[in-house]
Amino acid sequence: MKAMQLTAVGGPANLKLTEIPEPTLAENEVLIKVECAGVNFADVNACHGRYPLPPLPAVIGFEAAGTVTRLGAGVRSVRQGERVVAFVKGAYAEQAVASESLVYPLPPGFSWDDAAATLVVFQTAYHAMRTAGRLQTGETLLVHAAAGGVGTAALQLAKAWGVRALGTASSPAKLDLVRSLGAEAAINYATTDFVAAVRDTTKGRGADVVLESVGGEVFTKSLDALAPEGRIVVYGNSSGTPTALEPRKLQALNQSVAGFSVARMRAAQPERLQASYRELAKLFEAKQARPIIGRTFPLAEAGAALNYLASRQSTGKVLLKP
Repeated sequence: MKAMQLTAVGGPANLKLTEIPEPTLAENEVLIKVECAGVNFADVNACHGRYPLPPLPAVIGFEAAGTVTRLGAGVRSVRQGERVVAFVKGAYAEQAVASESLVYPLPPGFSWDDAAATLVVFQTAYHAMRTAGRLQTGETLLVHAAAGGVGTAALQLAKAWGVRALGTASSPAKLDLVRSLGAEAAINYATTDFVAAVRDTTKGRGADVVLESVGGEVFTKSLDALAPEGRIVVYGNSSGTPTALEPRKLQALNQSVAGFSVARMRAAQPERLQASYRELAKLFEAKQARPIIGRTFPLAEAGAALNYLASRQSTGKVLLKP
């Protein structure tokens, strides 16, 4: 089968299209014919050696939609021929393996592209907001990178849950997208002090929860935009910049910082992802949330897709088609 293999760390240029054998299955695994794969910032980090990798050469990517073609001997909850979306091992390929516990039925009416654009960003947004952030109806949420994959998912969940949302982005087109998804304020962080904008919009109180994936100065300034008893949830560090934290600053206003990793949850608590996916599927079916797809690349151009994502030009989700 065809696959994009990472041959060495150092960047997406080290991804090479090659022929590899069909994967073997453990007892609790299924084989999926990949129709569409999701591109994530973790894949960029993997190419640079900043994310756990199997021995190289290796196929990267961990999110795909497609048809189940083969079952491990112990699989009971997934059927051969079922249309699914899954957390997989090696999504950048024509076929990929998934654990039975990390496979989900395609939402009604969803295309392959819709499904592949859904899993990582909506599960990350859901658990960053509700599990790590303890976000409640009526509170105020600040979303950084609000026009990106997780950002666009978070804004839609906030609207569905009765949460007041504010979002930051860096261009007029992105700001228009942020507003269209229900944000009360769309803040251009390139031209505006987002702390002052948040304070102004909230009459000085600040945001109850901040979703933060940039790091560095954005994290530090987010503390200044935080309300008393507020929570910052860190789910990435796209800037690659180390972040300093003075705990006494949190103590003064009973604030907190939490981390969230969907990779950790899928390894340790897959049942929680199954439960949240069922809730998300109801929102999709009710048309209260939808995947936002920015751009789709052929599998052979996976390196270009990752560079596009890393360039911060993208909106919504970036996809690959085998």
